[in-house]
Amino acid sequence: MKDKVIVLTGYSGSGKDYTCQRLIKSLPVYNFKRYALADFLKELMCIILDMSLEEMNIWKDSDTKNRQRLIDFSEKGIKKVDKSFWVKKFAVDYSREGGNVIITDARYYEEFLFLKHFASEKSLNSYLCIYKELLNQ
Repeated sequence: MKDKVIVLTGYSGSGKDYTCQRLIKSLPVYNFKRYALADFLKELMCIILDMSLEEMNIWKDSDTKNRQRLIDFSEKGIKKVDKSFWVKKFAVDYSREGGNVIITDARYYEEFLFLKHFASEKSLNSYLCIYKELLNQ
């Protein structure tokens, strides 16, 4: 059976992680793993800020505006160097681990195109769930 890659895309707060959790619970036979492109960015931010992930989550809840500004700044800086950096990181990780994956945060058109091409190259079954708001961009 071919591995499956499900890509969830949409605005922040639109329910991508919730949908992922529901799919994992509803389809245990597929043993889906959650993969968020932004998790690696959060790990980098923890190193830069000398914080644990738990500390960052506390900071997130208490100072959302400044945390989001820092993450946006870092994400945009990396994207200036390579627009596909985050999905290329996924490709490397996936090549090592494989399996059925749900990507919870592909938010840019370039990321979608890269993932579509990657799934085709690897002969994976791929599915895309687009939240309505993203279609208007």
